[in-house]
Amino acid sequence: MNCRGVLDALSDYLEGDAGSDVCEQIEEHIRGCKRCRMHVDTMRKMITLYKKWRDEPIPEDVKTRLQAVFAKECVLTGIDPASAPGAGGASGTGPGGKKGRRPTASGSRKPTARKQKKSTKRRRV
Repeated sequence: MNCRGVLDALSDYLEGDAGSDVCEQIEEHIRGCKRCRMHVDTMRKMITLYKKWRDEPIPEDVKTRLQAVFAKECVLTGIDPASAPGAGGASGTGPGGKKGRRPTASGSRKPTARKQKKSTKRRRV
């Protein structure tokens, strides 16, 4: 499993919903990948803190700042906020559950850029 595979399966892994083969692959990967291991550890800590403090009210200014950071990250990474993990949408897809599309700053969908081959054939007139 590579880093992207770990990120794609991370929610299921941390929630105990991943199959044993996926768990083994993730654990093997994070033994050798410091970056993913740190990410998994950070997510575990965040879940632990959330469970401990979830009933505490969040001040409105903090909530607003967190939502702004989340929205900015979604735009930068091409993730639709409604499909982000924990949002109840289709995980791993772009806006509207479609792959290959990124939200623009205005939130509209924009096709991803693809390279086009230039034709080497001469046109007859």
